[in-house]
Amino acid sequence: MRRILLALLAAELLLQLVRPTLLDRVRQRAFNVSGDDADFVTLQPLNFDPATRLPLLVYDPDAFWVMAPDRQGAYFLTAEVRTNALGLRGPPLVPRAGDDEIRLLFLGDSVTFGMRVGESERYADVLVEALRAEAPGLSFTAVNAGVIGYSVTQVLTRLPDWLQAAQPDVVLVALGLNDCLLLPASDAQLRSETTSTWERLRHAARASQLVCSLEVAVAWLQREGASLATDRRRPVAHWLHYPRLPSGSTRVPRTSGEDFFAALEEIERLCSACGATLVLVTEHASPEVPSTRLPDPDWFERLGGLCASLREHAARRGLVLADARAALGRSPKAPQELMLDFCHPSPAGHAVMAAELDRTLETSGLLARWRQRAERR
Repeated sequence: MRRILLALLAAELLLQLVRPTLLDRVRQRAFNVSGDDADFVTLQPLNFDPATRLPLLVYDPDAFWVMAPDRQGAYFLTAEVRTNALGLRGPPLVPRAGDDEIRLLFLGDSVTFGMRVGESERYADVLVEALRAEAPGLSFTAVNAGVIGYSVTQVLTRLPDWLQAAQPDVVLVALGLNDCLLLPASDAQLRSETTSTWERLRHAARASQLVCSLEVAVAWLQREGASLATDRRRPVAHWLHYPRLPSGSTRVPRTSGEDFFAALEEIERLCSACGATLVLVTEHASPEVPSTRLPDPDWFERLGGLCASLREHAARRGLVLADARAALGRSPKAPQELMLDFCHPSPAGHAVMAAELDRTLETSGLLARWRQRAERR
């Protein structure tokens, strides 16, 4: 028994030493990934910077994935992406300047993240620039917590940490695109797997390079066995550190309508507890814009229904709502000018969103309240 333990310990030490050259080569050959974060496999080619080969999205047992902190590179068709210590796209978050600073925390998905546009072109940054001109006596800071692929439940999981770090005056939430996607399992079903005791223990065990190498070997053998059984080579279609989605033809929205608005109410409660005003933002999509990959045709209808329910929810609970979807829809500019694809705005589209948010902050009285604060100083 002692010899076995010593042999395992020696193997672990050896793998820890040779991992940068040996184990990562095995992972790259079997799973088409490489880099220091190869323990966190996403299998999305756009997730890896061509120069550093480091991923942007890494596994998280609670939020499914998060953006790695202190990254810099080209990710998801976006040329210049940098993340700060919080794992958010943008500059480092500095301590508040005092009462003359207004902080806006933007929660959302790849639209808020600014997929395929520069930092300064995002609606959050354009809005803050406009506010600085309209209320010169105040300092405005945008904290962009948009994460590619996020649903409302993922945002809720991360929100307490973001609120504590940002200490915002206003929280703006733009979600729904990913909640309407159809998958073999909902976020609620998947979370029951990722947060299970077994899954957490399995993830903790991955600190051992011996465990990681054995997982790679097992997954590779499973792929080879399936290839032999079907007489064709099947690609590895799951993440090493992510539970497999249930198989079958049934598809359900990532987030049900009931779960979506329950999560929104919890977001509202958390914002209220820290004294931040919540602003809801609708999201736009256009099937008219040529795109390489469109979702199922009913996705656009589901998104429209969700946005209609969001307007009703805001009216019923007395919340501020910025209807960016309507603003983009009524713009005189062509959809191809406003959108880069079916759901991601161009710089012109982000400018329209920022203008609608600016108008909403004005009509809601928030901007007037901030101006009064500046005058009293």
